Amino acid sequence: MKRVFTASFLLIVLSLAGLAFGLSIYPEDVQYSNGFLYDIYYEVYGENKARILSYATDNTTTTLEIPAKLGGYEVGAINFAFWNNETIKAFTVAEDHPTFVSQDGVLFDKQMTTIMHCPPGLSGEYNIPDSVVSIHSYAFYNCSKLTAVNIPKTVASIGDSAFWGCSNLTVASIPDSVMSIGNRAFYECTGLVSVNIPENLTAISESLFHGCANLTAVTIPENVTSIGAYAFIGCIGLKSITLPNALTLISSYAFAGCDGLTELTIPESVIYIGHHAFAYCDGFTEIIIPSSVKYVGEHAFSGCKELKSVNIFASKVAILNNVFSDNSEDLVVTFKKDGELKATVQEEKPNADQLVVDPSGRIVRML
Repeated sequence: MKRVFTASFLLIVLSLAGLAFGLSIYPEDVQYSNGFLYDIYYEVYGENKARILSYATDNTTTTLEIPAKLGGYEVGAINFAFWNNETIKAFTVAEDHPTFVSQDGVLFDKQMTTIMHCPPGLSGEYNIPDSVVSIHSYAFYNCSKLTAVNIPKTVASIGDSAFWGCSNLTVASIPDSVMSIGNRAFYECTGLVSVNIPENLTAISESLFHGCANLTAVTIPENVTSIGAYAFIGCIGLKSITLPNALTLISSYAFAGCDGLTELTIPESVIYIGHHAFAYCDGFTEIIIPSSVKYVGEHAFSGCKELKSVNIFASKVAILNNVFSDNSEDLVVTFKKDGELKATVQEEKPNADQLVVDPSGRIVRML
């Protein structure tokens, strides 16, 4: 019988957290069929169930067994236990496990309706079974060797951070059956080139495609009314984006740093543009802010170095400080008024139809 002594940094952190905050975190030795003893740390939650927090494994383990019980408690959840260990290529569970089943090395709930955890070492293409209706939060977290995941039309929801860090995933084809996609679902999927966003989606969640540097084109469905904060931040390869006519809200940093974008059409439906929403989009030369817009946040268009012309058609719009700061010296902001204009730029209240803004965002002269 061999014992694994490799303890991860996480184990130390968990132990200290337990002491500092009074958390009920327990270690247990579990002997597996390969003859090894593993230290497993877990906590007790809910109705006396165990949540696995960490394994102490060696660097040669390719198949990891999920125990049915720890300390007499049924294992009901797994939380950040093995997600950075790419040597693990498969999970196994006992047939009588109360919570999980395993198919082709991937972990599901007992009914096979939710995909729970994909082993981080799984590589190539993976087909999600047709029985699945939901993809659990962090299900494919850090599965950096996956190149494609085929999502069936039975799936209705994708959880938070579901594909975070799948850096070799190149295509995301999401069926129209999907009604909701959680925050950070494709965070840092740096290899992602194209994505099909389902027609039934009504909101683009926070940091959905954060840091997807190779994403080139996105069409947002007509039913979407809001784009969350940081949704496309750092998508430097994005060349075109089509915004729907139902859109009302563009949140803070939504497209910040998308310097591959050269054109932007803001629909007449948009009411709110958050701070830094389009900051450092160096490809823009002209922006038109339609009459529907009531609010433009601070630094919304800061750092757009090639921006030469901004036409504002809104009749009543609050424009906060430094909206156009750190831009071209030649930038001209034009208010094309329809009725009474109430606008503030750096605490100035312009009455003229045209004004010039210097790189600091302040008005330097009126035309």
